[in-house]
Amino acid sequence: MKKLLCIFLFVPLALFGQDNTELVNELTIHIDLDDGWNIIGYTCQFEKDAEEVFQMVQDDILIVKDNNGKTYWPEFSFNGIGNLIPGLGYQIKLNNPVYNISFNNSCMYGCMSEWAENYYGAALIDDGSCFLHGCTSTLAENFNPKATIDDQSCLINGCTDSLGLNFDPQATTDDNSCQYLEDLSFYYPINTGANMSVIFVTDVLLDFNDAQLGAFFDLDNDGTFECVGEAPIRAPWTSNAYPDPYGLSVMTIWGNDSSTPDKDGLVTGDVPLFALLTVDGEIILVDEITEFTGYDTDSSFVISDATLSMNVKCSDSDADNYKAITYTGVEINDLGACDYSGCMDSTACNYKPEANMADGSCEYAGEGYDCDGYALPIRSF
Repeated sequence: MKKLLCIFLFVPLALFGQDNTELVNELTIHIDLDDGWNIIGYTCQFEKDAEEVFQMVQDDILIVKDNNGKTYWPEFSFNGIGNLIPGLGYQIKLNNPVYNISFNNSCMYGCMSEWAENYYGAALIDDGSCFLHGCTSTLAENFNPKATIDDQSCLINGCTDSLGLNFDPQATTDDNSCQYLEDLSFYYPINTGANMSVIFVTDVLLDFNDAQLGAFFDLDNDGTFECVGEAPIRAPWTSNAYPDPYGLSVMTIWGNDSSTPDKDGLVTGDVPLFALLTVDGEIILVDEITEFTGYDTDSSFVISDATLSMNVKCSDSDADNYKAITYTGVEINDLGACDYSGCMDSTACNYKPEANMADGSCEYAGEGYDCDGYALPIRSF
């Protein structure tokens, strides 16, 4: 035993002149164990979890006991021993004999990276088991390049409102950057010298004659969508190729001018957002254009299918700000921002529980009377 202790004490010196694999082979102690009860000694320098030490023979182990009667019982995934202690002996009962097995070489393998949660300073050979909890998303402010297990701690700023045009499903913190349909500005973009042609030929645009169709993209990643294309809608329209009436819009989408330092147009593969501005000033999203795969300079593309949707602040006809929507085929997203004016004082006779805007209309009963004008009973004491 003294000889073994000396060997371990001089391991650090030996490392300078010997390959670690060769050293592990020299220090490994192999033993044979019979079925039934055996007694073994734990000769590693450092404590190690019993389950990890006996992992290679756990299918053959019935039970392991220490001197205090604590047990490691693999059948029930129970480890009452915890870590094996260097220099102590343990009773082990097997249901099969095991030959040429080593328990001390398990303490020579382990995680050798100091940053890891399971760093094992006595390891001579890294076994690839290193792990560290942390944020594994490169998009997060607290990204940890060494983290191997994502612990849901990532902090990603962005738009968390699913109705936002720039909604980021990975964002964990809303940074007030959400852009909505109402924020889009329709204007004819600058001529960058590079473009592609897109023609809309679809019946979903039939009700929008003289409306403006626009293409939008966040060119500088600041959360604001710039207009990269605009064209009027003509409806109803027919042609030899499309004899049934439809809405037509022929749009030039502008690409990036590579000779300037700033991105002022689309690059290959960019997919813009399409929306239309009605003659009544309403903005409607033109979506689910699955056939369009993105911008491609000097090319042309025909879009024949799409869906329409729009946001409305309130769809309750009893609300002050209700506005009837008469467009056909348009999906309505109710934002639930209804305005109800009225008396908000619950003690008033004309209290309006749904009111969220006080209008000074509260009326109260006269002293000694209820709201119906009847005299209140006089209390006597």
